Order: sequence, then C-alpha cells, then structure tokens
Amino acid sequence: MTTKVLFPTPDDWHLHIRNSTMMPHVLNFSARQFHHMLLMTNFPPPFVPGVNANLLREYRSEVWHSSDNAKRGTIHPVLYLRSDTTPEQIWSAYTERIIAAKFYPHGGTTHSGSGLLSPRYIRPETLQALQESGIVLCLHGEVVKEVQPDPLLREFDFIPELQLLVHSYPRLKVVVEHVSDRRMVQAVLDMPSNVAMTVTAHHPFLVNFDARHDPHCNCMPVAKTQQDRDCLARLILDAHRNPKIIFGSDSAPHMAEDKIDGAAGVWSAPVAIPVLWDHFDARGGTDKWEAFVAFTSINGARFYGRQNSRSQRGTITLRRERWQVPAITDFGVVPWKAGEVLDWRVDSMRWFGEPYPG
Repeated sequence: MTTKVLFPTPDDWHLHIRNSTMMPHVLNFSARQFHHMLLMTNFPPPFVPGVNANLLREYRSEVWHSSDNAKRGTIHPVLYLRSDTTPEQIWSAYTERIIAAKFYPHGGTTHSGSGLLSPRYIRPETLQALQESGIVLCLHGEVVKEVQPDPLLREFDFIPELQLLVHSYPRLKVVVEHVSDRRMVQAVLDMPSNVAMTVTAHHPFLVNFDARHDPHCNCMPVAKTQQDRDCLARLILDAHRNPKIIFGSDSAPHMAEDKIDGAAGVWSAPVAIPVLWDHFDARGGTDKWEAFVAFTSINGARFYGRQNSRSQRGTITLRRERWQVPAITDFGVVPWKAGEVLDWRVDSMRWFGEPYPG
C-alpha cells in the first residue's frame, strides 16, 4: 500500500481570503499548499483600476506580508466588473498585471451588491478590451434570483447567457467558475477551447440535502442533485484528457456565527487536497496521478498562461495518515469536514489537526 505521494505544488484558481483580520489566519492554509492563487475580491470597495489602483497595490502588499509562507506562491487579485467598467480601466488592469476580471450576479453571493443583472450589462467595448488584452473573464454563472427564484435552477438558466457571450466574443477567454450543474458542465465541454470551467473540492461530494442540513456545507451555487454531484465526481477524474477542467476551491471562510445565520461559503482550504486525492486514489485507475496533477497544477496554469517549470513550482507531499479535522479554529472559523477523520495528510499542514489512533 502506498504511504507517500509527491505532486507538483497545486494551484487554486478560485480562492477567498477576505480583507479583514481573518485574512492572515486563512491565508496560511492556502499559502502552505498552493502555488498560483486567484484571489476573489468581492468585498467593498471593488477594485477599479484607474480610480483606486492604489487600493489594489495595497491589497497585494497586505497579502504578501500577511504570511511568511505567502512568498512561496503567486497571488492574482481579480478585477470586479461593474456596469461602469470602461475599456480604459481594463487596459489599466492589464498594466497592473491583472489576469482575470469577474462577473458577479447582483445579490448572488457574499458582497455582490456591485454585481450585474446579466453579463449583457457589461459594456460591449469593455468585453472587447478583455478579448484583446487576454484578461480572462471569470463568470459566477447564475442568473439573479429575480429571474429565477429557485437556486437549483439558476445555473442551468444561465446557459443561454453564456452561449450568447461566447458567440458574440469568439476569442474571449472565459472560465465558468464553480460549476455545479451537469447541464452547465456539458455546455462548457461543447464550447471552443477558450471556454473552461473550475470545479471545487466540495461540489463533487455534496447534494442539496447536505447544504440544507449543515450550514457549513451551504454555498453559492448551492449543491444540487445526486446526478450533478456524480457528474462532477467523474468529470475531474478525466482532467488529464480535457484541459477545460480546472481546480478552483472557492474556499470561502466565514465566522461560525455568520454561517449559522446563513452566510454562503465552504471553507475547504485546510482539507481540499487530501479529500480530492483520496477520491482520485480510490476511483482514478492507473492514471490517477496524471489526472490529479492535470486538475490541480497543469490545466489552470496553461489556461491562464502561467506555466512554471517543475523547479519553480516545487512539490508537496501527501502521506497516508489518519487524522481528525478540528471542530473549529482558534480564530472562530469552522472548516469543511470538521470532526471527520481523513486518510491523507499534506506534510506542510501537519500543524493542523491531530493524528487519529487506530
């Protein structure tokens, strides 16, 4: 039985670390495991290059200095798109080395009050600037609740919006983030190579019952049916055969009391890699290592144009060792899988959780 596995250091192409006193704590969990980290900036005020570019520089500096381990990887804050975002601001973002811009549906998730009712509200000339600059358009692919009250259908109903966008801007690089609906998965697979998707660590293992009965499994988009869950669980095992399949954790910490009150987000950073590798190890067949590496450290870097040599990227080690996930951290955030016993452990994360006897 294999007791140790070595991997190229993975990337996380969808990560929340907040901009509060919580940030230095949660950043540690990602900085010890990930090379490239695409940081979501859905907090007030949104970054608007050319208007508050200094805020972006300050945030980058704050993240950089918040953890001794942060220098191991590369941080990539995203630009929050609004209806008044101009082409000039896109090109300003390009000069600031921004590699992604984000569409949020208005009211669709945490701090999305500056979001839009539809991608159609992004100025055509702004989308053209994104296409010409090569900045990736990341989509929270759901319609707003006013259009579709049922959260189980919002991603499915977004497919026509995606199809129109891809048809209208055929060279625009698009990532549909945190796919959770099997029909959206198929839509992305059917589109050209400039359209990809991220899959979280939690959606391949949760159904809507879990989200409704455990507040720490409540996320947006919500977990859906068993068919959707199983589709995602199979999909990621084929990442070495399809470069469209990219890991983005959507790890999103909230204080425990906020989760009880309904805040959406699964804080998966402490356990994502062990949970995923356990799935690949059990179901991935003879090419499981290649599939896992493609999913976590090759496909996303290629799509975003951020490939690294193995020596630049470094490695992480997973060991087969039973350990128990803490029920809560000392800074008040409950991790996904709290209290559960996992069979694999990241060497650089041994300070988190205790060995489980037996």
